[in-house]
Amino acid sequence: MKSPGVFRGLLLMALIVTVNRGSSFSAVPQATKPAYVFTDTFKREHLEYWDTVLASYKGKQGVRYLEIGVFEGRSLIWMLENILTHDTARATGIDIFPKDLKERCAENLRVSGYERKVELITGFSHLEARKLPVDSFDIIYIDGSHTADDVLADAVSCWPLLKKNGTMIFDNYEPYYQFWPEELRPEMAIDTFLSAYRNYLDIVSTVGRQVVIRKKDVRYSDKRCSVIGPYVYNWYSRQLRKIKNSELVPLSYIEQHLLIKIIHSQKLIYSEYKPDPELLKDPGVRALADKLNLKFDGL
Repeated sequence: MKSPGVFRGLLLMALIVTVNRGSSFSAVPQATKPAYVFTDTFKREHLEYWDTVLASYKGKQGVRYLEIGVFEGRSLIWMLENILTHDTARATGIDIFPKDLKERCAENLRVSGYERKVELITGFSHLEARKLPVDSFDIIYIDGSHTADDVLADAVSCWPLLKKNGTMIFDNYEPYYQFWPEELRPEMAIDTFLSAYRNYLDIVSTVGRQVVIRKKDVRYSDKRCSVIGPYVYNWYSRQLRKIKNSELVPLSYIEQHLLIKIIHSQKLIYSEYKPDPELLKDPGVRALADKLNLKFDGL
């Protein structure tokens, strides 16, 4: 009987011979990631957050994505690799692409293998966006110019392009720009947009330097109105109606006066009503809120 040491030696020799003959024991090369050329500092935590907030679009057929400010294509390629994975999903990117930037972006897309799914447009985004069909994009990411006037122009130009229930993401909403004068700060433009369009959107979240909103599936016959809970108040007709079926909600003169007081107390930026604690101390306001089944913090 051979000793254990001899047995182990014979087994080792057999394994060496087998490996040299190219058996299944041979080392299999690890798959390598594409060799992208990125010089930007796009933060990974944003992409990790997108993985959650955009989960409902993953692998979905026919998803359309618009990106304002493509640069080298890092976030665009991440979207293609992680969200726009269905063969019918498509992406459009708009950038002024100075110098050789478009060639770098195009090369990264070629390396990714997804270039056939992408259209790159060269030009000023607020002008080029107007040439695209309305209600055509499920997701829009605004990360172009970082000055307030351009951010606001991009938001207004892209809003008609976003489908109902679509998602829009703003970048550069961060303290970094606090040393700029207020009229230049991107957050000022974003706040202005959120205030002007709050009847038509919901704020999904604000994480880090990004704001995510969703476009409501609502259509108002008259834009001279304000939304409060499940109702819309028309300032021209002075009528309160249910959003769901346009049913008229009768109000007394005093109730209408209190409702107007409530609406006027709405703070800018917020899409949902943020009540003034002092206003909620008014018994009439509390009674009206009960009548209309309005759910306010503090009631």
